[in-house]
Amino acid sequence: MAPQTPTQRKANLKYAKSEAAKMGKPKSSIHNDKRQVSYSPAWIIFIVFLACGGIALELFSMIYNSFR
Repeated sequence: MAPQTPTQRKANLKYAKSEAAKMGKPKSSIHNDKRQVSYSPAWIIFIVFLACGGIALELFSMIYNSFR
């Protein structure tokens, strides 16, 4: 293992100090961010297109077949 430079040593001590402060605390107090699922607008438009397009084609087919 290579020796640490003073900068690395300082960074490691700072990290160890922040990790020691977390010891014994529940996860919720450490990470307060809420996880949200975000969908891309492109995916939403694609799904709506599939659903509405299928309905439109079915209606067109029903109307076309009623005049035959």
